[in-house]
Amino acid sequence: MPWDFERAAADVSAQVLDAISDNWGSRRVDLVLCRLGLMHVPGPESVLENCIRSLKPDGRLALTVWGPTAGNPWPKAIMTATMAASFIGGAGVRKG
Repeated sequence: MPWDFERAAADVSAQVLDAISDNWGSRRVDLVLCRLGLMHVPGPESVLENCIRSLKPDGRLALTVWGPTAGNPWPKAIMTATMAASFIGGAGVRKG
């Protein structure tokens, strides 16, 4: 049986909160999702504390961050592809 997205989505709501502020009150959530944001805030430790404090007992925390290139080759791959694209075709052609 195919997954019924509309039925599943009926039970979902999203909130955008200020991760740096600790004014989250007593709200408790099932999931905290932070994609490529944690590395840009001052005091990421306090942001993590806010996220964890807001989770329900069986809640989930999902984070993504760029790490050093040595441990994560993706930033280098993206930068290499971006730089290569600026050398190829159209107005982006550069001559040595």
